[in-house]
Amino acid sequence: MVVTAEMVAWMGMLIGVLARIALPYLRKVWTGEVKEFEIYHIWVGFAGLILSLIVSLLLAPNMLVFTNATFIQLIVANFAVGFGSTSLIHEVFAFNEVKKKTVKTT
Repeated sequence: MVVTAEMVAWMGMLIGVLARIALPYLRKVWTGEVKEFEIYHIWVGFAGLILSLIVSLLLAPNMLVFTNATFIQLIVANFAVGFGSTSLIHEVFAFNEVKKKTVKTT
């Protein structure tokens, strides 16, 4: 199996999304804040993956053609895209929860 630049870019993005979901979740499990797995984490991961795929589809071809990106550059750039996109989605979900709580209390 030949590893292409596109495959490397997708792997970096997927690792970024998984890291953004897993690291905070594992920290919360370790400190005892979370007792069981919530479907919320699946939704954030799925939405982050979709947004990351869209951004990577737009970014990766340009990066490959114009800069002749190396393996490390592709992994790091797409890791950042995956991590950042999922962080953005997480903040949107969190803002929605805060908004629901403030509406209920007033």
